[in-house]
Amino acid sequence: MGRSVREMGEWMESGWSWKWRWRRDLRESELQMLNELISVINKSIPLQGIPDSWKWGTIAEGRYTTKAAYEKLLSLKMGCNVVNMEKFEYGIKFLYQKCV
Repeated sequence: MGRSVREMGEWMESGWSWKWRWRRDLRESELQMLNELISVINKSIPLQGIPDSWKWGTIAEGRYTTKAAYEKLLSLKMGCNVVNMEKFEYGIKFLYQKCV
């Protein structure tokens, strides 16, 4: 865990190429999630020669805060398919309280 972007791929003549490595073959549902992930991360191409860094994209400063994460999770519930919304909200509030 905790790998940097540069450890997950390499620069080729044609540009950046991801090098996925798994301990086992992925299940069909995991392959679907991987394809979704790839479609998201392919929108951001790594820059050659620039060190990896973390940036929280939900606020302008780019700093992660539990409050920003909590607000983002609450905003996501509007479009999600959660079977029990009450448990979902409880989980978010529980995580928020543990992190503050």
